[in-house]
Amino acid sequence: VVMNESNTTFGTFLINDTPYTFTAIFDIAQTTDGTIFALVAGNGGNYLVKKPAEDLSFVVVAQLENLSAKSKLAVSLLGDTALVLNNDKIYSVLGGVCVEDEAFKRPTLSNISSILLDHKNELYILCTDGTMVHSTKEAYCTITINNASTITDFCLSPANNTIYFLTPNNLLSLSEVEVDG
Repeated sequence: VVMNESNTTFGTFLINDTPYTFTAIFDIAQTTDGTIFALVAGNGGNYLVKKPAEDLSFVVVAQLENLSAKSKLAVSLLGDTALVLNNDKIYSVLGGVCVEDEAFKRPTLSNISSILLDHKNELYILCTDGTMVHSTKEAYCTITINNASTITDFCLSPANNTIYFLTPNNLLSLSEVEVDG
């Protein structure tokens, strides 16, 4: 696959119909209806912005606290749940406000590198030590990942419950997971 120039470039977002330039984009996610969400910096702040498929502009969903360059975004397939990972804390964005998430059961974790919501709105959390947690609103379980020190990110297949892991030079898949607890 060769990617040439794209047809459309987005470099701004709107606050009260005033455009502001992206000064950084930390992460991006898309829903099944084509709405794009992004964690961005601009106008002296940090924001969760979205652009419905039929719109031409990103608009602010919520203003966020200081985001680190490693901040991650998880959005449900329908766009009704948005979670932000920032400095080992997971936040829910509800009604334009970002609050520490308490909806998903999970252990205390450190060195969280990535989060994703699957097709059932269940949360997966990847830590740099190879710990992965599958979290629901009622319970959680730990998935053991061997030799995980080089994993940088992951994605989930809604078709067959396979987890794909990204390393600097490989894609790995895990289809049969070991569950602890």
